[in-house]
Parts: sequence; C-alpha cells; structure tokens
Amino acid sequence: MRHSPDASDHSLLAGFSKACITPPLGMPMEGLAQKGGCTAIHDDLWVRALFLGQGDREVLILSFDLLFFDRAQVARLKGSLSRALGLTAAEIFINTTHTHAGPRVTRWAYSDGPESLYVDQIEAAMIGAARSAWEHRRAVTLHAGVTSASLPVSRRRLGEDGKARWRPSRSAPVCDALPYCLFKDAEGGILWSLDILEAMPEASSATRGCLHPRNTVS
Repeated sequence: MRHSPDASDHSLLAGFSKACITPPLGMPMEGLAQKGGCTAIHDDLWVRALFLGQGDREVLILSFDLLFFDRAQVARLKGSLSRALGLTAAEIFINTTHTHAGPRVTRWAYSDGPESLYVDQIEAAMIGAARSAWEHRRAVTLHAGVTSASLPVSRRRLGEDGKARWRPSRSAPVCDALPYCLFKDAEGGILWSLDILEAMPEASSATRGCLHPRNTVS
C-alpha cells in the first residue's frame, strides 16, 4: 500500500480516521478488579489511526480506548497491519488510553482472559481505520505548542498521619500542562488536533460498570 513518493518531495502527509470498538453490554470489564459485565455505555470506545508520511518514511500511530495489550496481542496486531498496509513493525506505534472502565482484553491478574470474538472485532476495526487514514492522507503543516488545563486533580491525599492515600486531593500540586499538535491544510485551516487530557472515570462510583475511554485524544 506504500505510495512510492518522490524522494525529492519533503511535504508532510497526514491522514486520520477512527472506528468504534464499543463492545456489547455484558462484556466483562477490566481494571480495579471489577466484577460482572458492563451495564451501560457512558461513552463509545474508539480506535484512532494517524498516518504520517514524508519522503520515503511512513509511520502509523494507533490509539485504543482500552486498558492495555500484552506482548502477544501487540505482535498479532502489528502483523495484521503489516500484511494489510505493507508497513514494518517498527513503523507501527500502538498506544492504549489505559482506561479501567473498558472491556477485558488480556489475561492479566485482573481477569481470566479476553473474549476472542471481541479481540477479532478490535482487529478488524483497527485495519479499517488504518486503511481509511492512509487513503485520506493529504499535505499538511504541523504546529505544536503547550497550553494548560484546569481539570487535573491529584489522586494522592495526605492524611493526618502524613501518609498518602489514593483519594482525590484538589489542593495538591498537579501538572496542568496540555501539549498539543495541530495539523493544518494549505489554507491554514485546522484539520485535526492531537492532544491528551487525563481523566479517571474509574475513581467515581457513578461510572462504575459503564464504558468510558479515560483519556481524550482527537
């Protein structure tokens, strides 16, 4: 699927796409020893694909609204993408948002194993999003910067005994830096933004049992 670019052309090409990976209700949850299946959908879960190319170099960056993958799953997903797009494993970067309010996909200590049909669903959605990102690539300029966000809250509250406990603490210091990247077209219009905003929906009893992506990446 490589586009065989002109080596003298150093334009940055980028394409973005996403596909829904929200599982059916009842799917076992993963994270913080949650028992039982998901009972509601707070937000849909997505796999997002960002293709970048310049000259003869290409990379694919993927973000999944899931807790994490194990090594074998990463190898499986990269292998599928290599066969579908012709990229090497070193040109594929896989990231998860580490949500604890998502479906089970590993055999880690939190769970007794993933649902194989759901893992197949993730793989198919990933390939679809990656193909779409590649097909919709276009010349862009990249602009990066740092702003701030007022949402971060420390999860370490000091008790009277001086020991830190896993509790929200709005008075504790936090890092409020919010780095971002903007992809603009030839006219200067913003096509996509890439930023990460941390959240912890699993810390709230109101969202326990509900699917939630944790981080926001757009």
